[in-house]
Amino acid sequence: MPSTTRARALLVAGLLAAAGAAAPSTALASDSPDDDAWNVVDLTRFQNTHAQVLAGQASPLTVKVLFVPLADDDGKNPGTDGVTVGVLDSWLAQTNKIYATSKSNVTLVRDPRTSLAPIRSTAANNDCFLDASPSPFATPASVCKKNGLQAAAMSDIALRYPDAIVVFLRGGNWEPKKTDGKWTLVRTAGNWSSGAGSYVAFGPGNGGVQLGHEIGHYLHLAHTHRYMPKSTGEAERWLAARVEAGETPEQAYRSLFDGDYGRLVGDTAPDPSWDLVASANGAGACGPFFTPLELVFRAKEKTFRLNVAPPRTNVMAYYMTCNYDFVTTPGQAARMRVALLYANRRALVFPVVAKCAYDKGVAGELPPALSLQMKAAARQQKLDECLHPK
Repeated sequence: MPSTTRARALLVAGLLAAAGAAAPSTALASDSPDDDAWNVVDLTRFQNTHAQVLAGQASPLTVKVLFVPLADDDGKNPGTDGVTVGVLDSWLAQTNKIYATSKSNVTLVRDPRTSLAPIRSTAANNDCFLDASPSPFATPASVCKKNGLQAAAMSDIALRYPDAIVVFLRGGNWEPKKTDGKWTLVRTAGNWSSGAGSYVAFGPGNGGVQLGHEIGHYLHLAHTHRYMPKSTGEAERWLAARVEAGETPEQAYRSLFDGDYGRLVGDTAPDPSWDLVASANGAGACGPFFTPLELVFRAKEKTFRLNVAPPRTNVMAYYMTCNYDFVTTPGQAARMRVALLYANRRALVFPVVAKCAYDKGVAGELPPALSLQMKAAARQQKLDECLHPK
C-alpha cells in the first residue's frame, strides 16, 4: 500500500489498540454513530488541507442547507412550532460564526427551496409508537415501538436533493414516560446525524449551536468525548486500570476520553464530558471548575495526578446548553473540508456531481411498487455512482 496509507493504518491501529485495553463498559454517546466506515482519509490530502486552514488560505466553500419541516399524516405534531424563516437564518448565522473561528471558510446558506409547509409523513416524523397494552414489567425500550420506516422515509426525501444538506425539522420526537402507573409519549429535542447519512434530523427546542453540532457530524466531525464517566471517581478508576495495563497517565487519558483523536483531529483536548464536570463542580457542568480540576488515582503503587481541561466551548462537545461562545479547531475545519472536497459530500460543492445525481435519477420518481427502503437504497446507489465513477 502507499506509504501515506500505511502510515494512516498504523496510526489508527495503534490508537484502537490503546483504546481497547481495560475499556470501561459505559456506552458511547449516540446522536451520531461511532462508525469509521466513512472515516478513511488520504493522509496527504488531510495534511495539505490542514496546512491551508492554518495559513488562512482555505478557498471559500458555500454549502446550501435545505430545511424540510415534517408533520404526521394528519398534520399534527408539526416541526415548525416557533420556527420562522428568520429563525432559520439566525441558526445558520450562529453556525457560520462557530465554523469561522477555525478559518474553515465553509459558509452555510439557506436553500431558497426551503418552505415552512410541513411534509406530512408520520413514518418520518415519529421515532416510535406507544404499545397499547404494555406489560406491568415493561421498560421504555419495550413500550416505545420503533416504526421501522423513519430512516428510509427521510432518506427517500433527502436523496432527491444531493446539492444541499437536508435538515428535517421533526415535531414527533417522542420518548416513553411512566406517570402514575400509565405510559405516555413525551416530546423530546432529539437530533441525529452522521458522516455517512443522507440527512440531519433536528428536533424542537434547538438552535444554532445544536445545528452546528449536527452538521459537524454530517461533515465528518466526531464528538470530542469518547467514554463518559459519571463522576471523577469513576474516571479515576478507569485511568488506574489503563495505567496498570501499561499506558502512561497521559496516554490513558487520551485513549479513554478523546473522541476524535483517531480521526486525525489532534487539536481538541480529551473530554470526559458533562457528568464528570458537573460532579467536579458539585453543580451543573456550565459553571466554573474547582481549581484545578484534578484527577488523582493510584496505579502500580504510585499516586498520579492529572490536571484536565475538557473543551467545553467546542461545538462537538456536549456542553451545548451552556452560555458559551462556541468554536471549532483547524483540525476540525480540515476534516469538514476534506469531506466536501474529496469524500462523500462532494455533491454539495461540485455542481457537476450534483447534476450527475439528478441525471441518473436520484431526484426522480421510482417505481411505486418499491418499498421505502428499496427506494432509498436505489437513490443512494445512483449518488454513489456519481461520487465514484468507474
